[in-house]
Amino acid sequence: MANRNFPSAGKIYSNHTMPVAVDVAITIGATGAVSSIASANSFVKSVVRTGTGLYTINLADPYQSLLMAVGSAISPVSGLSGVDSVETQNAPNSTITSLSAPSIGIKTLSPAGALVDPASGSTVTVLMYLSNSSLG
Repeated sequence: MANRNFPSAGKIYSNHTMPVAVDVAITIGATGAVSSIASANSFVKSVVRTGTGLYTINLADPYQSLLMAVGSAISPVSGLSGVDSVETQNAPNSTITSLSAPSIGIKTLSPAGALVDPASGSTVTVLMYLSNSSLG
């Protein structure tokens, strides 16, 4: 089964019903504040810093569940981001916090595993795969 060929023509094919890919690039300003966001689609409404190394991604449309999210930090022009990994805060369950106002929490972690704000000028990217169906 692993060798399936899903010719996509711009669509996502999977064994999940109605998967949706949502991406966002979060530019970080001074003291970890969000200075801007960019998305290839308009599915991300806003990103809010809620504490040191904690951010909430607010989605524009309702989704049934979070299938997967991956993130990474991009260093500023000079220096390092100070972020070793980006994790989703919604674990251990994969549900979205609210279907009417969906959001996904992320954490930025130092190499020691502590919450850390990315350095000013860094960018945090997150790619989320969401389900647009209650069927699974």
